[in-house]
Amino acid sequence: MDEMFNELSTSFTYTVSGLSQTIMPTMNSAANMAFTPMSSFSKLIFKGCYDPDAVELHGKYRFQVGARVKCKISREEWVSGTVVLLDYREPSWPVDKTVPYQVQLDTGSFIFAPGDSDDIVKGDISISNMGVKQLRAFISSTGHDYSDCVEKADLRVRALQVMRKMAEVAASAAVKREASSTKVEQVKRMYGGYECLVQAPKECLRDPGTSREPCVQPDVVLILLHGYGALNKDFLPLLEILPIVDPELCNHRLMYVLPAAPCSMLGVSQWWSIDWINFACQMLKGEEGMAKLVREVPEGLPEARTRMMSLVEEVCKQAGNLPFHRVMLGGFSQ
Repeated sequence: MDEMFNELSTSFTYTVSGLSQTIMPTMNSAANMAFTPMSSFSKLIFKGCYDPDAVELHGKYRFQVGARVKCKISREEWVSGTVVLLDYREPSWPVDKTVPYQVQLDTGSFIFAPGDSDDIVKGDISISNMGVKQLRAFISSTGHDYSDCVEKADLRVRALQVMRKMAEVAASAAVKREASSTKVEQVKRMYGGYECLVQAPKECLRDPGTSREPCVQPDVVLILLHGYGALNKDFLPLLEILPIVDPELCNHRLMYVLPAAPCSMLGVSQWWSIDWINFACQMLKGEEGMAKLVREVPEGLPEARTRMMSLVEEVCKQAGNLPFHRVMLGGFSQ
């Protein structure tokens, strides 16, 4: 059974979660917890305007593809990035809804700006005005190399190439997400005795017992467990962000399984029982108490482990007898 459990370890940047109140209001606190701090480069304070050398004309907006901008992610903080797409649209939005810009931050993550005003997005320093250190920092922050650039002019050319490549990648990812979004469905199913939200391409959700057509195996199944007191639906915004962070995911059939933990007598969701009084008493004893807590097996933990193993087995069986090595297990600790 050990081969069932492969670690799911995906990190994102704080900058995306920071937009929960200013740029992406649908983000929730549970999803925000999955993000790691942004790079120091995105904290540099620049002034200036967009780069005219990278402009793709689109008259109704102030900035064009390739423009260097700064995006507001909190009441006081701005981060630098590059416009990679105009009239951006999320697959889940109505067909007539778009926002002015999709921006790739210098940390590598993607965000969108809901408006074209200075209080949301403003011009940043242009490539032509960057110094050697700034050019090197920008190029390296995107994962590209500048070791073959001898002169400052070479660095400018490389930086512009990077910006245009970012725009191409973002546009390609948007097309793939748009194409794949029509095939993805969400259903509720029972696995291992847990009620689960399941999101996958329609052909991967066919029930072998009722469907005339065979179930198509997903490439990977991701089982995500929410934390103590949280809900499985808290992960739903994360499922929209993953293909933005890694556009390569659009090329694969992914099945997401989000189990819901049972609720305690107090109405708090938990995978097993926690004796908070005992926990507090043992913590007061210092190392001795902590050592005892480590040795104790919480009530309900063995049963939860057994049910989770059954969940994995049932998911694999219904997904066309998917092998265990194509299942990834992740989530938050209790």
